[in-house]
Amino acid sequence: KCPGNSACTPPPKLKDPQGWVNQLVAFVNTMKTAGVDLYAISAENEPDSGGMNGTISYTATELATWVGSYLGPAMAPLGVKVMAPETMNWYGFPSYFTALQNNADAWKYTSILASHRYGLGPSKPEPTITNAGKEYWETEIDTGTTSDDPSADGMGSALKLAGIINDDLTKANLNAWHYWWLYAGGSSGLFDTNTKVWTKRFWIMGQF
Repeated sequence: KCPGNSACTPPPKLKDPQGWVNQLVAFVNTMKTAGVDLYAISAENEPDSGGMNGTISYTATELATWVGSYLGPAMAPLGVKVMAPETMNWYGFPSYFTALQNNADAWKYTSILASHRYGLGPSKPEPTITNAGKEYWETEIDTGTTSDDPSADGMGSALKLAGIINDDLTKANLNAWHYWWLYAGGSSGLFDTNTKVWTKRFWIMGQF
């Protein structure tokens, strides 16, 4: 694990894939016993971040191998979908997307193709995903402030968010769109814990 929340060199790598997949299977079964049937498991959070925020670093080929040889076969009997690659943004998405497609088992087991949206979002649909009967998701974003809305509590930030959601759902044809923080201070949360108000971004989300 990297010290702190920043990337490090060398980045952390998965050394015991079978041990980790066994833990994930146990987690799914524990949740099921508690009455919570999980819909999907992510292959990794931001595998291209270099170990930032306690993540494991995977190259595109390494992630495809992890999905195709370990995670996918383990989740299939449990009825839990596999989501990948969940890169930091769409700058990193193409190489991981290609690697998943080029690994027959990884492509077979991946039901949801997903990315975060920090700095860049999707510019177009991916017909390959739709034609294969898979889903295309945005799973994390924090839109932040605008020049006319430095607190991110007002309409400037809200309208920016509205435009991004609209473009992702209508131009890129994403199947699902997720914001990151509900409660957070500063410009991140839909509820600003510093000013104690529901931001205009919250109401924009409600409209969608």
